[in-house]
Amino acid sequence: MWWSTGKLEFTLNRTRPEGMKGPMRLWLAGDWWNLRFQLTVRPDARAVAIQKKGAELCDEIYRQSAAGQRQRTREIIAYFKASEDKAFQAFKAKFIPKRRKSGRPAKVRTADPAQGAQA
Repeated sequence: MWWSTGKLEFTLNRTRPEGMKGPMRLWLAGDWWNLRFQLTVRPDARAVAIQKKGAELCDEIYRQSAAGQRQRTREIIAYFKASEDKAFQAFKAKFIPKRRKSGRPAKVRTADPAQGAQA
């Protein structure tokens, strides 16, 4: 079932409950619905891409400006002050677990004199 009002278009469908597995007959008798909506007049994809690129260009121009460089410098200084602050690091350690090294553990190799030197 679908309908539209003003700038929105609605769709209402029966749906499978989240996590439910098995044939449709098991969940069809239930009262599970999905309501979706979208704009009836969608913006042109090319116009949206141009707006996005324009916003990215404005952001990059700001980052390269004197004000953007000053802001970045302030952020870096604040980061290093926080990393050297013992009280903040102790507080942070209560909530954020220690970082573990990712990947598999290294294999321990032992020299076997019976094999000799092989390349």
